[in-house]
Amino acid sequence: NGQFIEVNPRILQITGFSKKELLKKKVGDLAAPDTTNISRNHFENLKIQGNANFEIKIWNKKKQEIWISIDALKLSETRFISYIRDITERKILLDKIQKNENRFRALLENNEEVISLIDENANTFFRNAAAARITGWENKDFETVALIDYIHPDYLETVQSTIKKTLENPNVSFPILIQIKHKLGHYIWMEGKINNK
Repeated sequence: NGQFIEVNPRILQITGFSKKELLKKKVGDLAAPDTTNISRNHFENLKIQGNANFEIKIWNKKKQEIWISIDALKLSETRFISYIRDITERKILLDKIQKNENRFRALLENNEEVISLIDENANTFFRNAAAARITGWENKDFETVALIDYIHPDYLETVQSTIKKTLENPNVSFPILIQIKHKLGHYIWMEGKINNK
């Protein structure tokens, strides 16, 4: 039924409960309110499959949310052993990274200026929506389109030398004014900056 029958000092540290308090509880009692059903499902799967590995949110004695990783093994029909790790810091860090990625992507996608990400060989691997609206070229086009195909021949050397300077000087922006071929065939003027960050 998930009742604790023995606990080590580390789980007392993680949860903030004393040994006496924890031995009166069931594993599911620690689940955060929004993960109670998830906890129950994992325990039922453990009883059927014999082992389980999952991450879940629990509450400590102070009702603070903690993320733990559980590796559990069924020893018999009534005995189970679990190895528990506190992964709260990792979860918080991953959440921050995800939020930053979402913010960055929103900035790229909703910016009215052209933003292109290119590698050291000037291969384009990302352009925002504004780039497609202004130039007509979609991201998928750059799977087959090379730099020479859309930069005006008179400015190809300028682009290449600016990229070279950028690679040699990280975190320094270099202004550039060039003509780019629109997908429909005509040329348009583009002014911007290239940097290596």
